[in-house]
Parts: sequence; C-alpha cells; structure tokens
Amino acid sequence: MYEPNYQKTDRIGLSEVIFENDPKIDCVTIEGFLFNETKNEYIPTSFSCDFQILTDLLNLDYETSEKLIQTISEAISNETSEEPIRIKIEKIYGSYILIKDIELIFYRPFTQNENGEWHEVPKNEEFYLIDKVHHSWEVRNAPLMEFQQQLDKQFKILKLAYEYFNRLLKNNFNEKQARKQSGLDNELLFRIAHLHYKIKEYIIK
Repeated sequence: MYEPNYQKTDRIGLSEVIFENDPKIDCVTIEGFLFNETKNEYIPTSFSCDFQILTDLLNLDYETSEKLIQTISEAISNETSEEPIRIKIEKIYGSYILIKDIELIFYRPFTQNENGEWHEVPKNEEFYLIDKVHHSWEVRNAPLMEFQQQLDKQFKILKLAYEYFNRLLKNNFNEKQARKQSGLDNELLFRIAHLHYKIKEYIIK
C-alpha cells in the first residue's frame, strides 16, 4: 500500500456534481476549482469523495449551498435513467460556487504499475480524493478567538493605566496616590500591569 501525501485548502469551487449509476463506483465526482496562491488563480480540478463527505461539505456553508442541496435532492428523487446524474451548478447559480472557511484535506490517488509498484497520479493531472472536510480552525474556535480579542483589549487598557501611573509619578504624586488614581491600587493588578508594560517596552526596543 501507500501513504497519501495529504494537502489542505480553506476553499473549494464547485461547478458540477456527478452521481454514477454504476455499482462498481461508490464515490461522487465533483468538478470544481482549487485556489493556487502562487498563480493567484483558481485551477480546474476534479475530486472524488464519499457521499457523506459531499453532504458535510455542503452543510458547512448551507447559506451558499442550499439551492444546490435542493436540486440534488430533486434529481435523486426523480431521476430514473441509467445514465449518471449530472448537476450543472452554473445552471442553478449562474456560475460556480465557492465554499469557504473550511479545512478540506485531500490527496492525489496512487496507481499500480505492471510490477505492482504504487505511483502517485502525475502532478499535471488535477485529480484528487477528498479525505475529510470540516470548518476551519477559525470558525471552530470562534469563541476562543473572541475571548482572546477581549483579553487583548483589557491588556491595552491596563497598559494605558500604567502609563497614566507613570505620568502621575512624574508630576510629583507619591506611589500610593498614583496607583489609586490610575486604578492600579490592587497589588496583583499592579504587578500584572507592570510586567505587561515592561514586556511591551522590551519588544519595542
């Protein structure tokens, strides 16, 4: 066997979804786009994945994909042909759709040569297998990031208080008066403000 070379992306463009009416094919095909940061453009790409991964992907950005989900549902319910079911996304939205704020993990499939050796599909063939997909770290940890932002704000206020404390000292206030007037009369709070101020001062230097 082989060990896949996993890659990640935070967005994927979808232009067509294909369901094969073939019992030998148990995957869904997605025609779409991957963003190439080097070229700053979207590269046409084919993907293969389990149906569950497709539903997970569409559910992550339901506001964008709602019409597509409905169209797929209707096609699966009404389609009786033995031909593959092809959902042309451009017919639904007018262009391809972009699913963002995700962490999509994918890899190039491997094939065996005549000697039974495994080789990765050539890099000029833009075809990948999707391993899993979920919300991006930023989305999953939104509450944590909010707490971090609040903490950063509080430290900025603390720095301002310590700067005011220093100003009062320069204006001949004694330490007790300066700490009280700047809101730093609590001993623990004063120590934290002092250390934070020194760290910022060191970084600036």
